[in-house]
Amino acid sequence: MKVILIGIMTVLLLSACAPVLLTSNPRSVTIEGSGAWNTVESQQMADDECAKQGRYAIHRPDNRRDGQVTYECVE
Repeated sequence: MKVILIGIMTVLLLSACAPVLLTSNPRSVTIEGSGAWNTVESQQMADDECAKQGRYAIHRPDNRRDGQVTYECVE
């Protein structure tokens, strides 16, 4: 029983760290919850959003440590 409970708690904790799309427009995408452990997922999410406009995503770094990343959609 303890093993099952620990497994469930681990899954819940890891799923809470997944990136979430905050805003999207034809020129940029902002994603929250992106960190060093899930940059691939964030990039893929941004690429998917930009692809709707026939563009691809480029990460635009900033100096803020707010857990949000911005991608610019370029042609």
